Amino acid sequence: MLGTRGIIRVMPIMAIVLVLAGCADPTPSPPKHTATATPTSAPRAASTPGSRVPVGCADLLGMPNVQALAGASEKVEQDERSKPTSLTDIAQQQYGAEDCIWDGNATGTDTTAGAYLRVDVAPEAKAEFGNQFTTLMSTTTNTPHSPATENVAGDESGFWCATNLDILGSDAPSLTCDAEMLVDDYWVSIEIGDVSGITRAQLTDGLTASLRHIASGLHTFGAPKTIAWRPPETTPPAFCSDSASTATVRAIMGAPSLAVYPTGTWSIYASRIGLDGRHALCYWTSQTAGSVDVELLAGGSWAIPGFKPVFGDSIVQSVSPATVPGATSALLGCDSGSCSAFLAVGPTAVMLDFDDLGAAKDIPALSAFAKAIAAS
Repeated sequence: MLGTRGIIRVMPIMAIVLVLAGCADPTPSPPKHTATATPTSAPRAASTPGSRVPVGCADLLGMPNVQALAGASEKVEQDERSKPTSLTDIAQQQYGAEDCIWDGNATGTDTTAGAYLRVDVAPEAKAEFGNQFTTLMSTTTNTPHSPATENVAGDESGFWCATNLDILGSDAPSLTCDAEMLVDDYWVSIEIGDVSGITRAQLTDGLTASLRHIASGLHTFGAPKTIAWRPPETTPPAFCSDSASTATVRAIMGAPSLAVYPTGTWSIYASRIGLDGRHALCYWTSQTAGSVDVELLAGGSWAIPGFKPVFGDSIVQSVSPATVPGATSALLGCDSGSCSAFLAVGPTAVMLDFDDLGAAKDIPALSAFAKAIAAS
């Protein structure tokens, strides 16, 4: 089971495959809610994909709570107005989720107290929350922690912080604290990582206050906004599930030794609920011929023109527009023997990571992938 969380900004595919989750048994009881937020404007329909949550990131959490959890030097890294920088971001905007990120370590110094703070709100997600809440609140071997504190706000809620607050991940901020809450039909998730100079008491008090503030605001603002825009497709092409694709990939890459690497199944979190049912992932690898990674997102091609991905620790760090027959829009970047590409293939957004075949062969290879995906 794949279990990466929203706190991971960009993660190599091999790392994604290996992360797991655990389980426990909460015993919730409904708390009281006190409304403190005031709507600033009536909900209105949107003509492009975006958040259906009727309150923006800043008001959702409130600056005192942001600074309590991320530090006084926090910087907004992402809010409801941000353009997507990954296929997951595109999927989240299509779904209507709201993903908010503050970086309290943006100064790059160890002398300032801060943390990486992410808050995700997924509307119409009561069932998905119920399927995951027990697991997310459990004690796991990946991030040891004491039993979760439950029923602090919302219809059902809980949070925990790691036994070691200074845990650091090799590829991205580790998940130091996790809070999950259901408010009506909204799934709220708060994740904290890369903690420096913030005490356990501060984190505990900050999470309690934040959950109560968010619950109050969502109760006050009410139902999700109506989004007029709908993706042109809801199911990705069958390329990743078609057994014939292995022969196609081998032929395109000129590598008969490439073999399918199992990718497992995705767990659903508030931070990537938009991928559910609309995303496909497949991977081929060989000890002698490198690897090929293909991701498909139904309906996501609208975002590829002008798309500016964020790569994290990937070898490739930038892409440029390219002309690829079979794709209406394309971006390609290669560095140190590796290439990353983003294609708009009909209504589908496609991401490919593959070994550089050389300047004369990369575009024909991408064109062959685009045509094979479109035909699947």
